[in-house]
Amino acid sequence: MTITALTIRQFTKSRSLAVIAIICLIPLAIAIIPHLMSNDPSLRNLRSTMANTIFINLYLTLLLPISVMVLSSAAFGDEIEDKTLYLLALKPVSRFQIVLEKFVAVVAMAVPILWASILIVWSVLSWGRFDDMSNMIWPMFGASLVGILGFGSIFLTISLYMRRTLLFGMFYVSIWEGTLARFLPGIRSFSISHYSRSIFSNLLDDTRLAIDDPATTGRVVITIIVIVAIALAIGTRRLRTMAID
Repeated sequence: MTITALTIRQFTKSRSLAVIAIICLIPLAIAIIPHLMSNDPSLRNLRSTMANTIFINLYLTLLLPISVMVLSSAAFGDEIEDKTLYLLALKPVSRFQIVLEKFVAVVAMAVPILWASILIVWSVLSWGRFDDMSNMIWPMFGASLVGILGFGSIFLTISLYMRRTLLFGMFYVSIWEGTLARFLPGIRSFSISHYSRSIFSNLLDDTRLAIDDPATTGRVVITIIVIVAIALAIGTRRLRTMAID
């Protein structure tokens, strides 16, 4: 996994990680509010704030896609801008392995950053009610992993086709995932955020926090595997045919 290790080292030397960490900790401002408004906020209010306001409406819909987009666009984008992509092409490895290892590097960096930020925000909001809020942790981790895999594979492939990946990604996240997929049922089948929300709802199994028309866990798993496979296949084909100099 030499390419993965080099890509991770490339990430650690850039400012992207600091930017992502700051972005992912924005919900801390919301997590503090219930404790400022009351010395003993109700459990129902805390769970609703964590599940709906912070995790579903902020993390899954906006912060997670943006964070993964920044990493994915940099994985190949920096190589293209620095004109060092040809050095990877000279290595005795297949184009698929290059794309796969870049994808693994994106996931390997995104998972700990996002999980750590979610855990920090959850800890602040759940202060004094850790036992009652603990069953939300693994559903949030599982749902965020689905989003990281889906968005990571798509944005990584897009970065091989266009230079302005961040501009396209912001449009995609705000319009498609943030608006159309939430209010038009027919588009939900093509929404990574919807599948992430479905996993969260299914694993949490709390009727008061359930989303409308969630996809089954089996369907989510199969769909994400297919999305990742197709995205990496398209990315491999692009890397084989694009001019590398």
